[in-house]
Amino acid sequence: MIRVRPEGNSQMKVFFEDFCELCRVQRHEAEGGWDPLLAIRKDGVHLIHPSTRDLELTPELKMLLDDTMPVAPGEPILRFPCSIDELFGFLEQAGLWGCIDPKDLHVWENERRPVEIESAPVLSKSLEQEKEILREMGKQGIDPLQMKSPRGNQPGSKGLVKKVLLRKHNLFTEASFKKAWERLLSEGTIKYS
Repeated sequence: MIRVRPEGNSQMKVFFEDFCELCRVQRHEAEGGWDPLLAIRKDGVHLIHPSTRDLELTPELKMLLDDTMPVAPGEPILRFPCSIDELFGFLEQAGLWGCIDPKDLHVWENERRPVEIESAPVLSKSLEQEKEILREMGKQGIDPLQMKSPRGNQPGSKGLVKKVLLRKHNLFTEASFKKAWERLLSEGTIKYS
């Protein structure tokens, strides 16, 4: 049961899919099956009018209906997207604290945290091309120091690697592949047997 909000994530937005994931709501349960008085819809959590159901209101849901939380008919009592703080406020007010597993919340928050770009080293495009050639050679089981030349109908090591890498349009053109290959040859990083 989560009672204390972790710090620093109040800017994260919760959408319909997130609510369903965090609160373990199955799609078929969203319209009143997850909670008999709540319908989870794309725009938010709606209160199902108690007069349409033969159910008694819990003290928590009675509180949702009182004057502290006025809601126009048809309007959600929690609108998506909402902040994580709004979600926790709603869950506390509705008495639904136990519906989110702390481990699920941790995983959800980590998946949505922005990646810090500064921590990744920036490679020059030339170096990136060379590394990609060597990586592809490894995938194909080609020894960079004992490459094969083309023989008859059989392509050589260069042809096999080139065929795959020229599909990576963001990294290679015919000319850039040729230059990267020549750089690797001249440095002795790759050699023909």
